[in-house]
Amino acid sequence: KIQSAYRGFSLRCMVARQAEAAHSVQTWWRCVSAVRRFAVARARLVTVQSLWRMQAGRRAVAEVRQTKFVLQKVLAAAHERRDRVLRRHAAATTIRATWLGWSMRSRLQRGIRSLVALQSLFRGSVAR
Repeated sequence: KIQSAYRGFSLRCMVARQAEAAHSVQTWWRCVSAVRRFAVARARLVTVQSLWRMQAGRRAVAEVRQTKFVLQKVLAAAHERRDRVLRRHAAATTIRATWLGWSMRSRLQRGIRSLVALQSLFRGSVAR
């Protein structure tokens, strides 16, 4: 009877140790499994984030390029308007300078003719 009780006790202890060992192995495996699943999920998430950010970056670059082209067109139009105004101003200045030159020369010639006529009258009256 004692031997039977000892074998039963020994068997229960061995089963308890095996159950504890199995529990430890199961716990370890669940932990390893969870870490692996987390690593895979994290890698997939990083890939998705990377692709999303890449697309967002490409959209931002395309938008900046489009804005740059629009601004270049606006700036070119502004330069063209400024150049047109400057050309008109230069043409107006040339016309005004030509007009003033002709006007002053005409006035000078009239003045000289008047002066010559006055001198002629004066010399004619002195000579008589």
